[in-house]
Amino acid sequence: MNRREALSAVSTILGGTIIGAEAFMSGCTNKVNSDPAFTGMLNPEQISLLDEVGETMLPTTATGPGAKAAQVGQFIHTIVTDFYTPAQQQVFLAGLEELDKLADGSFIALKEKDRLALLEKTAQAAKDTPGSTVQINGIEEEVPHYFTLIRQLIMWGYLSAEVTAKEAYNFVPVPGRYEGCIDYKKGDKVMYGG
Repeated sequence: MNRREALSAVSTILGGTIIGAEAFMSGCTNKVNSDPAFTGMLNPEQISLLDEVGETMLPTTATGPGAKAAQVGQFIHTIVTDFYTPAQQQVFLAGLEELDKLADGSFIALKEKDRLALLEKTAQAAKDTPGSTVQINGIEEEVPHYFTLIRQLIMWGYLSAEVTAKEAYNFVPVPGRYEGCIDYKKGDKVMYGG
C-alpha cells in the first residue's frame, strides 16, 4: 500500500468513529475508569513496535516523512492511556501481544515484505471479525478488532503530527485570502494551513 492509498483510506476512518476521539474532543479522560491491570504506560518496546507498524503502513518517502518521524507510537501511548476505556485498553494490549505472536515472537525482527504481508493478513482478519464484547467490572462493551484500533490511531497520529503538516503537505502557516478554486495537478501536495 502506498502513502496515497493509505491516506485515502482516512476518509473511511473519518466517516466512522475513531475510538477515543469523543473523550479526546470533549477534553475528558478515562483515567478514573482505567483498568487496574493497565499500568497507564506502554513500555518503550511497545512504543517502538507501534512506530514500526506505523512505518510499515506509512513509510518515509522522498515526498514526506513516515510514521516514525511523526512519532505515532508516543501519540498512541497518550491516547490509549488517557482516553481509552478499560475494555479498549485490554483489547489493544492483547492485540500488541498477538501481533508479535503472529510474527513468531517479534514484528520488529521481520523483513519489510513480511511485515507488510502480516499487516495485510491482520487487516483481513479485522474485516472478517470486526469486534468482540468485553466485560470488565460487570460492564459489557463492544470493542473493535485490535488491528482496527491500531490502524485508526496510526492514521490519526500521523495526520495530526507537526512534521506531517510541514513536510507532507503544502504548509501555509498563516493562510492568505480564501480561494475556493485553485488549480490542482496530479501529485501536488495538499494545502494545509494553521
